[in-house]
Amino acid sequence: MSCACVNETEKETRASKAESQARVESERWALPRADVVESEEGFVVTLDLPGVGKDALDVTLEDRTLTVVGRRENALAGEPLHRESRAAGYRRVFSLGESVDPVGISAGIRNGVARLTLPKVVEAKPRRIAVIG
Repeated sequence: MSCACVNETEKETRASKAESQARVESERWALPRADVVESEEGFVVTLDLPGVGKDALDVTLEDRTLTVVGRRENALAGEPLHRESRAAGYRRVFSLGESVDPVGISAGIRNGVARLTLPKVVEAKPRRIAVIG
């Protein structure tokens, strides 16, 4: 009997994921500008996401693919007389190399600028080798 409940839950989860994916694919997205800076410790990615707050930012990692989705809130009440920005939000996808440590990735947003910190794996960090003579 518990197996039937688990299966129903799995079906609901799959249906929910499929509906969510269909919604994501049907929405219009703007491609946010991104800057990537590398240091010895890792990479820092900054994205311009005007109008996106902390609760509207979604960062996911799956199979070394980092996806950033930011939905901006409609600041206008009622039907606008003129609108040039019809995108529902922002979406950007990054493929991560083997030098990135996926466990240590962190994200934050402040004043419409998202900052992702992607640390390097220990083996990928440059280090000085002592010369013994």
